[in-house]
Amino acid sequence: MKIDKDYKDIASFIYLLTEIPEIFSPEAWEDLPNLAAEITKLAGKESTINDTIKTWCIQRELGDELIMASRREVSDPPQPMSTTQEPLENLTKIVPASIMNAYKERLKQDQENSANTSNESN
Repeated sequence: MKIDKDYKDIASFIYLLTEIPEIFSPEAWEDLPNLAAEITKLAGKESTINDTIKTWCIQRELGDELIMASRREVSDPPQPMSTTQEPLENLTKIVPASIMNAYKERLKQDQENSANTSNESN
C-alpha cells in the first residue's frame, strides 16, 4: 500500500512526539493541548490536519525535524485490532488523542522527575 504524504507527515509528527520528545521545547509541550483542540475541529480534512501540524512545527522551530522524520520509512498503517477501536481514517480523533497521550506522559515524567529531585535534596 502506498502511504499518502499527508498520512506520512502526520505519522512522522506522532513519531517525534513519542520517540524523540526531547526536541520539543517546554513551551511547545505546553501548547500541545491547543494543537489537539484545533485538529479536533478539522473533521475529515487530512491535508488540513497536515498543514496545521506543519505550521505549528514551523512556528516552534521544529520544521526541519518534521521534514527529517517524514523522510524515514513509515510502514503501512496498522489495522484496527478489534471492532471497538476507531477506524484509522478518523484522524480528527486519533491525532488529538495521540497528542494528548504524549502530553500526559510528558507531564507524568516531569512530575516524577520533580519528585525525585525533591527527595534527593532532602
